[in-house]
Amino acid sequence: MSDRIWTRWGRRKIFLIIYFSGLATIYFFYPLAPNIFVFVTIMFLASIVSIFGGSFESLKLEIVPPYLRGRSGAIN
Repeated sequence: MSDRIWTRWGRRKIFLIIYFSGLATIYFFYPLAPNIFVFVTIMFLASIVSIFGGSFESLKLEIVPPYLRGRSGAIN
């Protein structure tokens, strides 16, 4: 999806902004869950937000030079 969308901030950066801001919000609410049902709902929302994190790997491969991609994969 990130390959077909162009914004003035770039192709993948908007997805990463949604991903990291969504995860920060969700991680804030984890300890505040009063019961297991709310906790599972928060986990479900985290899995939905994680869809936007798929473009992080593509962005990383664009930034890392080809001769360092093996090291980058090993560190990851």
